[in-house]
This record gives sequence, structure tokens and C-alpha cells, in this order.
Amino acid sequence: MNSWIKPGRNTLFFDLAKVLLPLFLLVTHSAYFLTLKRSLILISFFCLEGFIVEIIGLQYGTIFGSHYRYVASSCMVFSNLSAFNPQFCLYGVPISVIFYWAVFIYARHSISNSFLFWQNKEKPSHKKKYTAAW
Repeated sequence: MNSWIKPGRNTLFFDLAKVLLPLFLLVTHSAYFLTLKRSLILISFFCLEGFIVEIIGLQYGTIFGSHYRYVASSCMVFSNLSAFNPQFCLYGVPISVIFYWAVFIYARHSISNSFLFWQNKEKPSHKKKYTAAW
């Protein structure tokens, strides 16, 4: 098998792409629909939300059903870059997992807004008073 991707070589590019490509798409999409400042605030909030959920899940196991932990031998995201090794964690949560939470939460937010748009409904706003429609 003569592949251009050899085991142990050229993996840094793919390792970086696994995290940086979703983050790049997240920032560009959110900056397109919001301003860059608002999108960075929103992404920071989503990262914080995911970080808190992970800490609670690691400490108590209540959110995801049972106790779990991230181990250094799993090489979750990066295989060759020591700075992004799962050992580089905040309170036991790898940095890459915190960023992935932001990607997943923003995707949920975008899909919810798309459903409202497709049904010709307005997005919820704190500026408008809504009454029950039922």
C-alpha cells in the first residue's frame, strides 16, 4: 500500500485541522450573522457552558449518566503536538473538548433559528413580550 499519508508522518496537519477547521467555520459563520464582537462573546459563553457541564460530569457523573474521565493515553485529538495533548487540561477537561462544546452548542442554536425561519416565525427576543399562543 503506497499511500501519501504515512503513519506517523503528515499527521500534524490533520490533527490541527480536526480542531481549527470547525473553530474557523464557527467564527466565520457567527461573524457573518452577528458582528465579530458579538460572535466572540457568544462563543466564549458557549465554551464556558460546555466547560461547566464537563466539570459537573467529571466530578459527579450526573449529567451523562455515570462517572467518566479523560485519560492521557487516549490521545483524544492531537497525536503529535504535546501542547494539545489531553494532559493539557483545565480541571480534567481537555481544551479541545471545551472548543468542541462551543461548536455543538452553536450548531444547535443555528438549527433552531433555521426552523423558526422556515416556519416564518420570529426569533425569541427579550425586547418583545410574548403571550402564550395556545
